[in-house]
Amino acid sequence: MTIGNRILVTGARGFLGSHIVVRARANGCDVVATYRGASGGDAIPLDVCDATSVEEAFRAVLPSLVIHCASYGVNYADQDPDLALTVNVHGALYVLTAAARYGVIRFLHVGSCFEYGSQRGRIPEEAPLNPTAIYGATKAAATLLMRQRARDLGVPLIIARPFGMWGPGEPTYRLIPQVVMACINRLPLKLTCCDVLRDYSYVEDVADSIVALALASEIGGGTIVNIGSGRSIILRDLVLSVARFLGGETLMHFGELESRPTEMASLVADVQRLRNTLGDRHETPLSQGIQRMITQLVPAHGG
Repeated sequence: MTIGNRILVTGARGFLGSHIVVRARANGCDVVATYRGASGGDAIPLDVCDATSVEEAFRAVLPSLVIHCASYGVNYADQDPDLALTVNVHGALYVLTAAARYGVIRFLHVGSCFEYGSQRGRIPEEAPLNPTAIYGATKAAATLLMRQRARDLGVPLIIARPFGMWGPGEPTYRLIPQVVMACINRLPLKLTCCDVLRDYSYVEDVADSIVALALASEIGGGTIVNIGSGRSIILRDLVLSVARFLGGETLMHFGELESRPTEMASLVADVQRLRNTLGDRHETPLSQGIQRMITQLVPAHGG
């Protein structure tokens, strides 16, 4: 299969989507960034909840490949089940249907590790889905429906499931930016016990893997691929590693917040399929990634 390089990216203003746009362009691809409310510049509007908006964007772009990142519910504060269903399921199907009409050669859908729920050990792609919250549940529903619809519509589909990510552009409500800013400002940070097991990767590395999957010449339709490091880390240890680099270990106050009722004890990727498909992947060192975050969050610290 020959994969074209005109790529339409939905959700291109989001944390992962914005990095996918940058990394795909660095890879020589002709990328059109789309998101709801875009007006001019290097992006065009596309509201996945509006079939007409989706149609207009596809007509304007005529992409050969789609990377679908748009979603609702990554922020735990976003708990509207109707909106989650509308964006994560119906919206994804609107985009897939348009892709079929416009002859897209490949559709890469960004799913989520939260589809799996808490499971012991490294989680393979064939593991049963057992999400614990609205976001994971609607992303799991989208996976099931999109695989079926893609077969019927004849659209080659890949589903990438990223695990934990951190890096520049990460929303400030998330853990690592909170740790970084607490250390920079020398302020104590209240945290849960952070005793869960996680798999974290630098966001640019995740974006590179997703772009490489989208462009891979030989990969079967309907394939699901985990994106992660394949290594488990106790969340407390990750927090302390970041804080130690910034001289703020004593500012981390563990156990002063209650864990969420939907918290998962273990969420670690089996990445053998990723390695079999793409080979060994680059991993950005923690120190380098944190410095890039500091440069963005506090430009004066970046020189």
